[in-house]
Parts: sequence; structure tokens; C-alpha cells
Amino acid sequence: MIKKKYLLMIACSLLFIQLQAQSGSVPYKVRYGTKDRELQDLIQLENIDYQTITFTGSSLIGKHFIVTAKEIWSGEVTTTSIIANSLSRKPIADSVFEVRVISKLDEQKNISMHFHFPDLMARKQFKTTGSALYSLRNVLLDSKKPFVTGKRQYFLAHILPIPVPGSPDMLSYCNVDDSGEDVMNWGKKLGIPHYIVFELEIF
Repeated sequence: MIKKKYLLMIACSLLFIQLQAQSGSVPYKVRYGTKDRELQDLIQLENIDYQTITFTGSSLIGKHFIVTAKEIWSGEVTTTSIIANSLSRKPIADSVFEVRVISKLDEQKNISMHFHFPDLMARKQFKTTGSALYSLRNVLLDSKKPFVTGKRQYFLAHILPIPVPGSPDMLSYCNVDDSGEDVMNWGKKLGIPHYIVFELEIF
């Protein structure tokens, strides 16, 4: 009898996680899901990934932003695309810059994503391996690095879990999150057949 693989959910349970501001950096906090209980129930029922990332600081005012996506198949970057670029719009006008990201697998097992920025919304769809186990992770938060303006940084990643060492029938996302900063080599290093890396720059 073939054993079923059980997904190891070692989820970070805190709704709010905020990094301390360092010199020259922009403080931010991440919220998973929503405060509304009924809406949160629906989000869980529909297997929707929902994150709100809030950057704060007067240094944001007057700046623009760009979000790019890199698709990695079999360890190689096959596609790079621009998700959002504010250069054709007015610059950030507030000391609070909020990004809401909503992601879900559609009926064809494609990843459908919505990015909500102040005065701008972007949609993007990505093909997948057909697996139902994709999860949206906050790479910026997992790196424990400060966010610095004027520098493109890893922001989010849509990943597949990997087998837990010593327990091949169990899968873990956290083993990917904790594997180190070499994000672009996760495919080769960890054997992930496909994942998507999103980068953010505020400049």
C-alpha cells in the first residue's frame, strides 16, 4: 500500500511580526490573513494565501516602487516579468506604504495572484507543476534582514514543500524557508522543480 505523504505544517502562528528599524532601513510588519473571523474562515476554506505587508517611514514619501517575478523551473530562471512599476504614476505620498497580496490556485491548478498597492492593482497568473501544495512565503521576513530603500530585495516566493530529512513521508515548507539566503539556487540545492521569486525595490 502506497503511503500518503503528510504535509508538515510548521506554520508561524503569529499574525503580526515586526522587525526593529535599523539605521537607514524602513520598518515593516507582516500580517497573515485578516482580523475578520468570518472572512478568515472563508480564506481558509478556499485555500487562499493572504498577506498584508506594511512599510512605514517618512523616507518613503516621494519614492517609486517596482515588483518583479522570476520563475524558476528545474533550477533555471525561465521567465522574468514586471508585476508593478509606479514610475508612470505619482510617487508614494504617505509615510505608510501597504501591499496586500492575495493568491490562490485556480481550477486548472494555475497560480492566480492579485497585488494591491496604494492607487494601483496588478494581476498575474503563473503556470505550475499541477501540484496543489504551493504556498506563498514571505522571504523578506524569513531573511530577518532590514528593508532598505534603493536596493532590490527578495520579497515573496511561491514554493513547494520538500521532504523532511529522516522522514521522507513528511513534507515541510519551513525547511525551505530555513535553508538560507541563496534563494535563486533553491531549485538546484533542494530539488524544488518549480517556484517563483518576487523582488521589491522602493527607490
